[in-house]
Amino acid sequence: SQREYLSSCPASMEMKLGEGRSLLCVHGSPRHFEEGISPATTNAELEEMLSGVSSDVICAGHTHVQLARRFCRQMVVNVGSVGCAFEEVFSGEPPTLLPWAEFAIISGDDGGVQVELKRCRYEISEQVQAILSSGMPHSVSWAKQWQRLVE
Repeated sequence: SQREYLSSCPASMEMKLGEGRSLLCVHGSPRHFEEGISPATTNAELEEMLSGVSSDVICAGHTHVQLARRFCRQMVVNVGSVGCAFEEVFSGEPPTLLPWAEFAIISGDDGGVQVELKRCRYEISEQVQAILSSGMPHSVSWAKQWQRLVE
């Protein structure tokens, strides 16, 4: 039932920020669900990813690494990850996890668009217990990644 619910979610969501501005939310990039936007993404690559996108702010995730980057007249934001922030973009090796939750607050008003990247600490030991009791695949290896932060 959870997979069915997730499958029913839209691939993107657009919302108004006021003063004629808009925010487009996607998982990876506007072009593809699993395509990450990172500091290493070139301007040429970003131009292709954002082709046809008129939103003032593009909010993405997928890489688990926070980012706020101006591109031409648009702002590209990666909110990071609330429960699994990475030190750097995943490259196939187990990622280095960070001991905090990451998120962004995005707002629009008469003065323009405001983007605030935020971090807050939480109890990692509780996260480890939740992972181990979840029944999710590879829970022991994920828990070991987190346990390094509390040892």
